[in-house]
Amino acid sequence: MDENELYNSIREIVAGAPGGEFPASTLESLLQQAFNRRATLLRHIFAWGADRYGEVELRSHETPTHFKWNLADLTAAEGRRVRVWLHQYRPPADLRVRYAQVPHNHRYPFVSVILNGGYRNDSYCSLRRLERPTGPPELLNSRTLRPGDVLAMHPLEVHRLAEIQSETLTLLVQGIPAADHSYSYRENTGDWRTHRDLRAQYRTLRKIDIGTD
Repeated sequence: MDENELYNSIREIVAGAPGGEFPASTLESLLQQAFNRRATLLRHIFAWGADRYGEVELRSHETPTHFKWNLADLTAAEGRRVRVWLHQYRPPADLRVRYAQVPHNHRYPFVSVILNGGYRNDSYCSLRRLERPTGPPELLNSRTLRPGDVLAMHPLEVHRLAEIQSETLTLLVQGIPAADHSYSYRENTGDWRTHRDLRAQYRTLRKIDIGTD
């Protein structure tokens, strides 16, 4: 499986899903196929030339826990957008406890497969709606994910990552955001923080009073 084969399959799956639905179960099956052929797939990715690397670098960014390599931004039927990422997690000694390692939700649905390494996924009670929660999250279960395991998340679901292993890589398919913000819980303060995406931040940027010359 090379990159183009993977991306075309993702487009077909999303295009064939009922309107507005993120076809998580079908994508899980596809990502398991990608895992079974991960050596070939990763060789394609690691063989980027300077032009391709520069293109990917512009769309990628780093977080306190991992580097998000944007492999592709795809458009399926009816303008439905999906993004494909390779997540490269930092070595355990370099991890900083911020967003991924505290209870949090995501603005968008996604499905990911562990290509290498692994981590423990702690699941909490889901949010009732996409509004700022109150009170501490309630732990439901913990699951250790290893190479070949798949994780699917809905925007209302809350989780955190722990025990992230060295050289962990995941392949992730991200759906259309359901909101322009997400939340994370901080045990030291007992508060939920709101995290806004760039579009929401731009709206606040435009409201800043810069005075007159």
